[in-house]
Amino acid sequence: MFNRVKGVFSSTVYIQLWEDRIKIAHVELQSVFEEQPYIAIDNKEKKKPTVMAVGNAAYRLLGSSRYEVLNPFSHPRLLVNDFEEAERVLQYGIREVCKAKLFQSSPVVVIHPHEKLDGGLTDIECRVFRELALGAGARKAYLHTGNEIPLVGFSLSSVNEPEKI
Repeated sequence: MFNRVKGVFSSTVYIQLWEDRIKIAHVELQSVFEEQPYIAIDNKEKKKPTVMAVGNAAYRLLGSSRYEVLNPFSHPRLLVNDFEEAERVLQYGIREVCKAKLFQSSPVVVIHPHEKLDGGLTDIECRVFRELALGAGARKAYLHTGNEIPLVGFSLSSVNEPEKI
């Protein structure tokens, strides 16, 4: 009985990261947020910059003199360039896929980087991805490397944690 009640309130979110796109899927609801990972920030307020747009809406603001538009997942060596803004993009995407639930609890997140994995991930890179997921609202974070996990029949036992180098 406890597991049935727990299933109503718990959720699993699968995040796939590329430099030019992000795909966030709610496993149980099958809702998907798939957009470019841009964020537009209004820096007029010196104390606290305001997020004006995320994803494709932010990308459309590129070139605007009013907003700073950036891709926090674009860097020559790593997949994460700006940790704080990357966390904001993930927060937004998780909220988008979880908003259909009546009661929102912190989801279990599987984060899956698809690029810039040559030679494996260092402990620091693994920590960056886990901290991103936790900072974005995850109750628990898993890091997956390898092939994409299909949403149909998704199981945490399919998660392939990276080997430490």
